[in-house]
Amino acid sequence: MSKTNSINNATAALEINDEYSLPTTDGSANQVLATDGSGTVSWENAGSSGYTIQTLTDAASITWDIDDGDVGIITLGGAREIANPTNIVAGGSYKLIVKQDATGSRTLTYGTYYKFPGSVTPVLTSTASAVDLIEFFAESTTLLRCTNVIYDSL
Repeated sequence: MSKTNSINNATAALEINDEYSLPTTDGSANQVLATDGSGTVSWENAGSSGYTIQTLTDAASITWDIDDGDVGIITLGGAREIANPTNIVAGGSYKLIVKQDATGSRTLTYGTYYKFPGSVTPVLTSTASAVDLIEFFAESTTLLRCTNVIYDSL
């Protein structure tokens, strides 16, 4: 005797074996189902496989919403701080491309989510129009570990 299970037109929260509670809404494009480890399943943005570039707005405090791009590009117009990004996905890989303006010698400080090897913040190339690349791995939604810095070699 075979047993067939099917679900049609479910309108309430769906639970599987009293262990997993599925979302009642559709996810957005490129989202995946993820569990919190306690049985609650929700839609989250997929970790980076293909990169989306976002041009960040130059300001005293630069904001970066990862939902808008996992590669942030900024041209510094003065001494700046990059605030803690929003919508970080644990396990994601992110890149920050930092450009000096035509004046150069601009500096960048980082929010508390950014962690660098030996707690040593990278010193950007100060040459006018230089471009540096800083790569991060999201250990959690509040911890970005720097994995690589590529300095402008021009």
